[in-house]
Amino acid sequence: MTILLLEDETLIALDLQYALEAAGHSVTALSSNQAAYAWLDDNTPSAAIIDLKLRDGDSRALADRLANSQIPMVIYTGHDIENTDLAASLHQVPILKKPADQEGIVATLHAQLAAVA
Repeated sequence: MTILLLEDETLIALDLQYALEAAGHSVTALSSNQAAYAWLDDNTPSAAIIDLKLRDGDSRALADRLANSQIPMVIYTGHDIENTDLAASLHQVPILKKPADQEGIVATLHAQLAAVA
C-alpha cells in the first residue's frame, strides 16, 4: 500500500514516514504541490496525508483532486483551517492540527482506509 505524504517540514515528514513504514506502508514523501502533481500524473496512492499549506502554495486543489478520485486521506496542518474554504469533497476528511502524535495520525489514516474497504 503506497501512502502519499505531502509535507514540506522535513522533520515532520521524516517522523511520519518512519511511522507509516513501521505500520507496513510504502511511502512517497513529497514537499511541494508541483512534485505531487507530477507524481500523480503516473501514480495513484492508496491513501494520502496532506498538509494544506506548502512553501509553493496552497494544496487544497490537490486534496480535492484526491478526494474526487476516492483516495482516502487525512489533512494534517498547522494552519488555521476554521476560516479556510474547503471543497465539498473535503468536508468528511479528518483534519488533524499540528502537532499530533504519529501513532494517532496513522490510526486516523487506517480508519479512513477501513471505511473504503
